[in-house]
Amino acid sequence: MKKSIILIIVTALALIAGPAFSKQDKEAKTLPPGLQKKADIGNLPPGWKKKMVVGSTIGEGVVGQGVIIDSVDESGVVTIKVEDKIIRLIKATREIVEIVR
Repeated sequence: MKKSIILIIVTALALIAGPAFSKQDKEAKTLPPGLQKKADIGNLPPGWKKKMVVGSTIGEGVVGQGVIIDSVDESGVVTIKVEDKIIRLIKATREIVEIVR
């Protein structure tokens, strides 16, 4: 009787504590160190440039590299310049709304 109660308690604690030890949101990561160096210089790798399409999200490192051209408007959209591209994106989710150039 005692063993079954202890087993139930241990199982319940494992189910509750499991998510606390899991990896958190991968999207919130910044660029890896090697890419961060390139971003600091002002050069994004070609693969990252191809990922910048309307509807996709871009990483914090890329947004951090950009220069804010127009601040957040009432709909939560901000305009930034990353290298030679002007991008309008939703600030909260970093989803690209429009690529101006």
